[in-house]
Amino acid sequence: MVTLDWLRVENGQCKWGQELDAYTTPLDVGLDHLIDWKKDFIGHSALAAQKKRGVNKQMVKLTLLDPSNSVMAWGAEPIVRNGSVAGLTTSAFIDAQSKQVVCLGLISCPLNDETVSDDLLAVQVAGKTYPTVSW
Repeated sequence: MVTLDWLRVENGQCKWGQELDAYTTPLDVGLDHLIDWKKDFIGHSALAAQKKRGVNKQMVKLTLLDPSNSVMAWGAEPIVRNGSVAGLTTSAFIDAQSKQVVCLGLISCPLNDETVSDDLLAVQVAGKTYPTVSW
């Protein structure tokens, strides 16, 4: 099961109880292409309203830049955006090739600002802040 989770994180795929829960919608994690908007389903009107107004959080995939390769994140580490905490990691594993930590996380974003690629993101692990590269 650990191998499947590791592959899931590397591919940026969501898992119920990690990236998805009762408070996170498919729009928040970039799965809106999987929604059949022509069908009527429970929650359709709520998702349509959210789509119209914009998301207020976004899933990110980050690689921690740790030259010593000694840090390990497990999930629930703070993600720092422009100097303040913007969210938490949800899943983390060590990449087999680079030996760096790869994390998925959810960060808050202003409504209708669906990209955070230009922002500097970092992850705090055990009180130390590590810069990241987003995918």
